[in-house]
Amino acid sequence: MWREVPERHRECQLGELETLLEYWEEINESDFRLYPLLRSLTIVNDIRFGAKTRIYLDFMSALSGVNNLFDQAQ
Repeated sequence: MWREVPERHRECQLGELETLLEYWEEINESDFRLYPLLRSLTIVNDIRFGAKTRIYLDFMSALSGVNNLFDQAQ
């Protein structure tokens, strides 16, 4: 059974991702796990992605030809 993650905890984890993406330079194996996971979260209306995460998502979307789901967010 899933329980809701408090918003402050989600923001903390996304903030950590922003820090990690500062050092992202090239595609590697971890992107094959990270991008699909982040893409699946783009359909959630309440999640606010930082600037670096949004750039990463847009870049990976363009590169892969797979649209993000921001326009379907609920």
